[in-house]
Amino acid sequence: MSYISSSAPPLKSGFLYKKVPLRRNLQKRWFVLHTDALYYYKEQPTRSKNASRPLGTIELRDVFVQPFEDSQNKRHFSFEIISKHASAFQSTTSVQLATDNQDDRQRWVSILQTTVEKVTKSAAA
Repeated sequence: MSYISSSAPPLKSGFLYKKVPLRRNLQKRWFVLHTDALYYYKEQPTRSKNASRPLGTIELRDVFVQPFEDSQNKRHFSFEIISKHASAFQSTTSVQLATDNQDDRQRWVSILQTTVEKVTKSAAA
């Protein structure tokens, strides 16, 4: 698993809800977007020396981001990050996330789409 070692400020951070595979419930997690990956934590990490390691990393290469309506979670505004290439080694090919309101969803989807586009262009160069 990658770990954030960069001192560069994140592009965006905040709480999102992550859908747990094979379950209906959502888990609230702290997400931090950097230039090539989206990291998530159980709670907002502190700037202390003993900052927590992320629970997971979502690489932003070869993915696309799209909003969707989740009929099981009417209180949240959902979007997903979908891998363009399925792999026998991946447990899932998409990650479903949600926000509390439409504006937050639009902001997250927009910055994620822009970041994915930049990652794709730099990988092709």
